[in-house]
Amino acid sequence: MGILVESGAEIAVGVVVELVLAAIVLSVCFLLFVRIFGGPKRGRVLPFQAGVILDGQRVIRTVGPGSHWIGLRRTLVVCDMRPKPFHIAGVECITGDGLAVRISLGGEYRVGDPAKFISESADAFGAFYLEMRHSLNNALSEMTSSGFLSGHPQIVARMKELLVPKSAHLGIELTQLDLLEAIPVGWLRPL
Repeated sequence: MGILVESGAEIAVGVVVELVLAAIVLSVCFLLFVRIFGGPKRGRVLPFQAGVILDGQRVIRTVGPGSHWIGLRRTLVVCDMRPKPFHIAGVECITGDGLAVRISLGGEYRVGDPAKFISESADAFGAFYLEMRHSLNNALSEMTSSGFLSGHPQIVARMKELLVPKSAHLGIELTQLDLLEAIPVGWLRPL
């Protein structure tokens, strides 16, 4: 009966082969586990975006541009941080003393706080648009017809005063607001 004697090199090669096979088996098992039960995902945020990591409905944190690992049961919501234009055309409003006017507004907004933008409203820009219409009505109702006819800059200034706190609550920053058109339509008299 012969005894096999292995050299140190043969033992080392055998150990390496066993380790490689074990690594392959573990990798396949891990991939199957992740496929079946879910696992961490990698999310990408572009340079002009910000990401908000949510755990259900709760905001975990805000992340900047780059690649990020997102844990189990968590979601990455991406917000475009670039300024976006808006236009509000031909809104008819009434001054405090009954002059009907048609006003068109334009400007830009951007997401100022991504976490609030995602969590405070299902449609943050829709809510911002309604606040803008409301602030326009309030600004004009505080103004007299002579004040309206003498100049329009105070309309925009008053609207900004009314809008800034409400838009900040929605995570929106108003970067530009301009009065594009302001035309008197006629007098409305109370019955």
